[in-house]
Amino acid sequence: GTGVRGISINTESGNRVVGMVCFEPDDTKDILVLSENGFGKRTDLNEYTPHHRGGKGMTTMKITEKTGKMVSIQAVDDSDDLMIINRSGITIRTSVSDIRVAGRATQGVKVINLREGDSLIKVAKDTGEAILLVSRMGMSIRFALDTIPTQGRVSAGVKCMQVDDDDEVIWAGQLGDTEQMVLFSERGYAKRLLAVDFEKQNRNGKGVRSFNF
Repeated sequence: GTGVRGISINTESGNRVVGMVCFEPDDTKDILVLSENGFGKRTDLNEYTPHHRGGKGMTTMKITEKTGKMVSIQAVDDSDDLMIINRSGITIRTSVSDIRVAGRATQGVKVINLREGDSLIKVAKDTGEAILLVSRMGMSIRFALDTIPTQGRVSAGVKCMQVDDDDEVIWAGQLGDTEQMVLFSERGYAKRLLAVDFEKQNRNGKGVRSFNF
């Protein structure tokens, strides 16, 4: 069926749903939000009051031309480390505790220094597993987590994948050796792969081709 409306969105303004977090009623985690231009902040979960389905919701981040659109949401606490990945293949590994807690309707603080034309695409909590980056043109690279140094907030990060001028990183995550994944293309093709098929390499390489178009 068509389902039911969970949130009212003015799509003509370019607004879209970008993510979701799930939690128990007594959870004490914070909600971490990050924008495409590298701004982020944490907000106490209790600042998000329950609403009925179909409402507009409430402001969680002050979005401006400076911040860019919100692109990533995570439920976190001070013990978590984060992997912040950019389209250019640059990654920063930092502690959640370096990002201050702020009210909902605030801009947040600069979390990563981006080069001109670059933007943030993915934020993931550190699970200790190897990291896999996948580019739009079907290239992939998998490397050990300990090759990325932990840095403070507002650092430039380190290069983890060499991408061509007409390419960009579009997905990043951590995969254990026993895990599998499925890649999907815009033309409707899918490819199921084993994590072990991607040998761990030194970061900052071009990687290997995982999808032939």
